[in-house]
Amino acid sequence: MSAIHKALIEAIVYLAVVEGSEDREDDDVRVLESVISELSKATPTELEGLFAAVRAELEETQEHARIDALEAIIDSLTE
Repeated sequence: MSAIHKALIEAIVYLAVVEGSEDREDDDVRVLESVISELSKATPTELEGLFAAVRAELEETQEHARIDALEAIIDSLTE
């Protein structure tokens, strides 16, 4: 897993699971939508690298909220 994949995954997971005020949560949703929109423009090879990194993270975690966030990355990009 590259450092870029790891950093991106951690940022997405954080935004997906952090709780805050309604205004902050709205901002977080907008940021997540923007990130996913940009990632949807990635090449199949780039996405496969990201998916491999997400799958590796899924194998290492047992935290339910983190699992949900990681699975959402794959779901959002395979639609």
